[in-house]
Amino acid sequence: MQVWSVLMSKVPKWAGRGMVPLAAGLFFPGGLPAAEEQGGKPQELATLEVTGTRGDASAVPAPISPSTAQVVPEGIMKDLDLKDLSDVSRLAPNVSVSQSEVSRAPSFGIRGTQELTFHELDGGRTSAAYYIDDVPFQDAYGREFGMFAASGITIHKGPHGTLFGAPGPAGVFDVTTRRPEAGLEGEASYTYGSHAFHRGTLHTSGQVRPGLLFGVDFLYSESEGWFRDRLTGDPYGKSESAALLAKLIWQATDQLEFTLTAGLQRHDDDPPVFMPFGSSVPRDVSADPDASATGWGAFQALRAVWREDDWQIKSITSHRDSHSEDEDAALLFEIFNPGTLFRDRDQNVSAWTQEIRAESTDPSARLRWRAGLFFSNRNSYLEHFIRGLGPWEGLNELQYDHQEWAAYGEITRSIGDHLELSGGLRLQLSRDHTRSSFDPSAAAAGLGAVAFTTDGREDYTAALPMAAVAWKWTETQRSYLRFSTAMQPGGLAIAAGSSNEYDAQHSVHYELGHDSSFRDGTVELHAAAYYTDYRDYQAFQFHPAGQTIFNAEDAHAWGLEAELRIRPAAGLELFAGAGYTHARYDDYDSFIGDFSGKRVAKIPVCTVNAGASYRAAWGGMAAINWRLVGRTSFDDANNVTQGSYSLLDARLGFEKGNFGIYVFGRNLTDEEYFTHSYVFFGQPAASPGAPRMIGTEIRATF
Repeated sequence: MQVWSVLMSKVPKWAGRGMVPLAAGLFFPGGLPAAEEQGGKPQELATLEVTGTRGDASAVPAPISPSTAQVVPEGIMKDLDLKDLSDVSRLAPNVSVSQSEVSRAPSFGIRGTQELTFHELDGGRTSAAYYIDDVPFQDAYGREFGMFAASGITIHKGPHGTLFGAPGPAGVFDVTTRRPEAGLEGEASYTYGSHAFHRGTLHTSGQVRPGLLFGVDFLYSESEGWFRDRLTGDPYGKSESAALLAKLIWQATDQLEFTLTAGLQRHDDDPPVFMPFGSSVPRDVSADPDASATGWGAFQALRAVWREDDWQIKSITSHRDSHSEDEDAALLFEIFNPGTLFRDRDQNVSAWTQEIRAESTDPSARLRWRAGLFFSNRNSYLEHFIRGLGPWEGLNELQYDHQEWAAYGEITRSIGDHLELSGGLRLQLSRDHTRSSFDPSAAAAGLGAVAFTTDGREDYTAALPMAAVAWKWTETQRSYLRFSTAMQPGGLAIAAGSSNEYDAQHSVHYELGHDSSFRDGTVELHAAAYYTDYRDYQAFQFHPAGQTIFNAEDAHAWGLEAELRIRPAAGLELFAGAGYTHARYDDYDSFIGDFSGKRVAKIPVCTVNAGASYRAAWGGMAAINWRLVGRTSFDDANNVTQGSYSLLDARLGFEKGNFGIYVFGRNLTDEEYFTHSYVFFGQPAASPGAPRMIGTEIRATF
């Protein structure tokens, strides 16, 4: 419990100060379908939306333009034990995650676009936007916030820069957390599982006085890890985290509402384990007894909304700080002789964001629209020392400042009873200022190394149009064709080994989709085909003294995906999804090799999932989900390739009144697989996925 006591001591001094909104307006996308217990009756099944539009139209603004957007509600998240953002990929076709199992900063592959959330250069910048209740988090360190309090998540695939302010060339994860209501309510849960896994959550919300609502969510989680230290025999792979999310809503008038949100999180882990890439996954490792990976984060956000009958305007102002610190040699013990290298890393990230949106809210209107302005300022400071790199042994310091400006909007117009036309535009400016220095150690200086610095500035600008046309065949059948564009900013070289400047990545996306609903909505189908053309695709190469990004001059990706949901009987839901992606470098010739014609790294050939959830009137429940991840190359040369693997998860429980008890299993077949890999000094180093985990959970509501 030490991590919890440290959590509050790390709150910045400004954490309790209020913030003044720049304009009235708040968007709260609550009300996604969720399983709720009422009066001791059995829970209704939580619906997994698989259509190309967003969820409950009465609770969220009307969808503007057609696209693929998968809604996962709270009930499904609980039934399938989706405890963090990386778990959501188990339900989403053509969405994959690359991370070490104890990593706090996952990166995603969405269709043919692979995120580069490398920490040493820019503080974990992402290409898939992440929103919590309209608050954007633009680096991977922010992806821990909010998931334990989520009431639903919508996954938008592909660029949606004319719909959201934060840039998301790969897609958008839009998370909704629980909204407080007038009556006092709460929920508590405790989970125990394999490898000394403990997890406790607490939620409470209610009314302070008429018009003033509060909500608080707590999380504490710990595990000893599933590795064993060869020397001591002790467990290795510890993870420990604590988090809080608090929300205060003031309903000032019938039209005006303010929401103040604050979040804290703290973690204390063993560093990730990397081992030689191979067919088997050993559980014994040579651990560094002094290794540690700690960090904390805090954010505050003030949101306001002014509502009229068929439109609203909202403002979201947010501030966030995070700190992470790693000290280890465990990364290298399994690859080279013990003690060859040692790493000490200390990083701070601070960010401000301001977004103002105006949008229509009537889903039946013939004219629907959204427009907005977005600004963010993000600063990252890094100190990074590695011993054992020969002439590159020494201290790297990096100051990274990044600003983002955007004006965006889109509009959809119905023409007659069948035709809809959509158009939009995003104007984006990204400004980068990078300062870095290298101070060699005495040993490196003896090998001829010299100290040097860099100081560079660069602007990346783009005008990004969107257009779509949809044909409504009947009330339950619709087809659409969507065209969209995106830009991922480039970056500057730093004072580190093999680092180089790289250009912005530009992409053009085409999507042909169809939404169907049959038998009064008991069967829903969404299918899509897509093609993406990339210019200056950003590809990653690992170097311990400074990771390196290269530009593949041309690349492309095309694929297919489908999602199906069936509710054949009361309480029973069946769901399935499948996706295929063909992603290739067309022209990629760099000084480390020519990779033209190779597969894009870390993008699986296919993903398939199938599952079911059932609740009986007498209180029994069951859920099962199977996920297959196809063949994946971890490097640009396609020499480090993992074959397909599948994971099976299941959950059984009994719910009565306000109580529930459950048993669950993750990776029931104990599949051995790798989630992440680097080529390290010519040696493939990989991080293994979690083995089988069995556990039980108790839950109570009031």
